[in-house]
Amino acid sequence: MPQQNLSIMKNGKKVRVHVGQRGGLFIMQGGNKKYLSQQEAGKWGMSNVFAKAKAAAQKVANSDRFAQAKAKAQEYAQKAQQGYTQAKAKVENSDRFAQAKGYAQKAQAKAQEYAQKALDSNTYATAKGYAEQASNYGNAGLQGAQEMAGNLHTRVGEVDFNDLQFCKYYSDHMFSADYEKGEWRNFQILPYENLSISPACTTLHYGQTIFEGLKAYKNDKDEILIFRPEKNAERFNISAKRMCIPNFPEDIFLKSIKELLKIDKQWIPNSDNSSLYIRPFIFAYDPFIGIRPADNYKFIIITAPAGPFYSQPVRVKIESKYTRAVAGGVGFSKTAANYAAALYPSVEAKKDGYDQLIWTDGVEHKYLEESGTMNLFFLIDDTIITAPLGDTVLDGVTRDSIIVLANKLNLTLEVRKISIGEVISSIKNEKLKEAFGAGTAATVAPIKTIGYESKDYDLPAINSKSYSSIFLEELNNIKYGKSPDLFNWIQLKKEIRDVFWGIIVLTNPKIFNIITLSVNEKIQLIEILENCHRLLKQSLTIMKWLLKSIRIFLLNRQGFYLLKC
Repeated sequence: MPQQNLSIMKNGKKVRVHVGQRGGLFIMQGGNKKYLSQQEAGKWGMSNVFAKAKAAAQKVANSDRFAQAKAKAQEYAQKAQQGYTQAKAKVENSDRFAQAKGYAQKAQAKAQEYAQKALDSNTYATAKGYAEQASNYGNAGLQGAQEMAGNLHTRVGEVDFNDLQFCKYYSDHMFSADYEKGEWRNFQILPYENLSISPACTTLHYGQTIFEGLKAYKNDKDEILIFRPEKNAERFNISAKRMCIPNFPEDIFLKSIKELLKIDKQWIPNSDNSSLYIRPFIFAYDPFIGIRPADNYKFIIITAPAGPFYSQPVRVKIESKYTRAVAGGVGFSKTAANYAAALYPSVEAKKDGYDQLIWTDGVEHKYLEESGTMNLFFLIDDTIITAPLGDTVLDGVTRDSIIVLANKLNLTLEVRKISIGEVISSIKNEKLKEAFGAGTAATVAPIKTIGYESKDYDLPAINSKSYSSIFLEELNNIKYGKSPDLFNWIQLKKEIRDVFWGIIVLTNPKIFNIITLSVNEKIQLIEILENCHRLLKQSLTIMKWLLKSIRIFLLNRQGFYLLKC
């Protein structure tokens, strides 16, 4: 309802009166707006005007928007009740059930209290505020009860962390969200459990699904370190676009991982060469058989402790018959169809004693592209060569990290096509010094044998001076917090830096009034702080390099390891 402009005569003067769309009654007096109560309105002789204001408020109370606010409050009161119910089911026989019960019931009561306030409110704005508070309490009750129940029944004791297999056991909790009516909603952390879906579920029939893979680690201080999750968030939505799946907000992608890891921190291994594998995925779940993009989707994150994917150098076979991906296809996406096409040839290769395949282009079967679980690198003479990205090659996070590290170490690296003939010829001429794969699961996997046309070609043995060993050590030192994070790859480092600058702002009187600065002044301030941080970090890094270089040089007169510093 638009604002009404009225006027009355008072003491021979015209007085302007405003009736707001939510029932507010104001007069203009001396250039100022003054609110009138019902009693004051009577004194001014404006009881009839106040009645109009009440009528305007009542119209809002009966509107669809107010009904939505009431419904939202009720919804989250029910969620709080659901949280209590789930907690009760999980910990019925536990001596800590009383604690879980109290936690859920308190949240339930608060949610209902604020929901009732929303119902009793006579303005939309007030109702919306109460509904939002009910929402917060309801979510807290649900999540709190679920966490309580999950923590009481952890399965972490079933895992032998000294003998980890890749993703054999799954952590206690999972993150879940739903895409309904054109938006992502229902963000929650739940106990790890089976899903119930329709036999007509779209994904089961047409494969509309995507996934990602990344890892979390622990440093010596028992802090959680996540390696380059923003790259996975970015790639996740690239896959989503190709598969007609709605984009998932990158900030929620990152936050959901962090919150999940906080709850299941005990599942992150402490040993070297082990990690917590993180698997976010989206799948369509419309109960519909028909070829079209779905309307409803589910986003889930599960985690699992993982040891090395490959414990030894691998044997690979060049595949020249079957094709995994072609130009214009989905080879660059992390989608189920991309990997399903590789299963049969991979099984056949394993029967012949190979660990993986090297896929070639789908047109000529002439150029090497990638392996089933990793991007490929070849060291010919003193040049590292890796295939270019495209429709058929995944933009691997580890691949990108190795390219960055190679530049840092001043190594010669070329991103270009490499043919089967060039690789086989370089092996025969003893110019191929090493080959290795790179991927999140595999990390850096040296290749010991390449099979082609029923013949095996053995590569030189790997040692501590091999590039694959150097890259693996460099990456592990960053992932486990053993060396400086020069590239801001670890999320924890970024968060610490943000907190550090936040402390500076709050404790420095000159910076504390940062809100009053202009946009340009804020930009300049940020640049100054970032430059100071960069120079400080570089100075410390250079000092560490010098000390390390001197020590290593004294131990190794050849000075080869200077490259690693």
